[in-house]
Amino acid sequence: MENAKENMNIIYSRGKRIGMINWSVDGDTCELENICILPEYRNQGIGSRLLAETIESSGFSKVRLQAFKKNPVIHLYHRLGFSIVEETENHYRMLLEK
Repeated sequence: MENAKENMNIIYSRGKRIGMINWSVDGDTCELENICILPEYRNQGIGSRLLAETIESSGFSKVRLQAFKKNPVIHLYHRLGFSIVEETENHYRMLLEK
């Protein structure tokens, strides 16, 4: 549980919690595990900025994530430079190499 606290950020807007991001570390790779923004705060660029800043500041040479195929945020991951490296029936495994 201590490790989870170190690798999680809560996102605030005007003092209200509007989202969170958490990740794990495996060598030189950062695995984005959860990225959540409340529905009323989506499509305002918050998630894009959050991901871009997290990727930039992480210092890792690789960033991985998994997303549902039907998730509309897939286009954002592609725009940020992620590529699909593996596919299951329901998910894409994506990788960004810096």
